Amino acid sequence: MNNTVAGSEVVYRLCELLGEYAGRLRHLNDLVLEHWATRDANAIWERHAVLLDRLESIRKPLEHVIGSASQMLEHEEPEQFAAEELALRLAEVETELHHSIRLADSLKTSAGRDVKSAQDVARLRMATGLNAMKGGPLRPRS
Repeated sequence: MNNTVAGSEVVYRLCELLGEYAGRLRHLNDLVLEHWATRDANAIWERHAVLLDRLESIRKPLEHVIGSASQMLEHEEPEQFAAEELALRLAEVETELHHSIRLADSLKTSAGRDVKSAQDVARLRMATGLNAMKGGPLRPRS
């Protein structure tokens, strides 16, 4: 198999992956917006914790994939159609990621306004075990 064919297969797989995660982020963003609209007082902090974990757990790996795709687009020079599709997928996923980061920051700010609420959210997030993952969203690599 020559490099052009192999490169095209990688580009198309990357396009599928980026499209899949753009959809997942869009869904998560919609859940956060619904959460803000309903503000169910009984489950608000639990919902905050779940949404924050979901948003933050995929952020770093997705940023890495986006960076790899951007480099491929810039340096590999895939065939025209593949390059255009990759550029569209990158724009789509970067837009959703931008909104996810903004919404996660809003969730953190909302929970942080009240010390008790912030502690509840932190406790719920710690209970998931994500804090034990090296490099995980609650425990940076450093």
